[in-house]
Amino acid sequence: MQPAPPTPFTGPAPLRSSQDVGRLGANDAAWRAALLPLAMVAIWLAAVFYFWDARIDHDNSWYVMAIRAWLFEGAHRYTDLVEVNRPLAVYVMAPAVLASAWLTIPAAIAVNLYVLLLAAFTSYLVLRFVRRAPDCSAGLASAYALAATFLALFGPLPGQGQREHFVVLFVLPYVTLAAFRPLGLELPNWQRSAIAAFACLGLLMKPHFLLVPRAISSVECFTGTQP
Repeated sequence: MQPAPPTPFTGPAPLRSSQDVGRLGANDAAWRAALLPLAMVAIWLAAVFYFWDARIDHDNSWYVMAIRAWLFEGAHRYTDLVEVNRPLAVYVMAPAVLASAWLTIPAAIAVNLYVLLLAAFTSYLVLRFVRRAPDCSAGLASAYALAATFLALFGPLPGQGQREHFVVLFVLPYVTLAAFRPLGLELPNWQRSAIAAFACLGLLMKPHFLLVPRAISSVECFTGTQP
């Protein structure tokens, strides 16, 4: 049996052109850019699985009962309904109770889904902000966005859906905007005003929550950052 003839030498492999290298680099960058949102979605889906049919605590149970009586039975707050808290928490929780009635789903599922959707929106804003800061490294942006997503979803345990949780959801974009402004994050005035108004939904629930913007303003004054 004769041995197979040797493979003829055809020279070195052709070098990749600059266009091929650039295309591969762009594909790698696109994959790296997609990994962070995918990781955030994975955390959110884990929270959906964990909270989907979880029980709501006694505070949220009272809000559900009081809002139903107010919206559907004609009860008057602070007279027919004994309530010592400010009405903002009732207004914030009302969409979940309305969704429960309109979609005919259990109130616990509606409240949990409402909080999860708010957390998703907050995480989306945080991701947009950290990616728009030109002086922010990819590692810092990824670490901050993942930590913020986890905080928005699991940080307030076991107080899921309480006022302390809502202040995290509403204020986190505002805190992110202030934290990343030294790294070049800039937004139009109308967007900054919208983020401030969104934060007020949480800050005005309890008086001591207002210490958050006071602390941020104090840091900006001492560091010379333009408010």
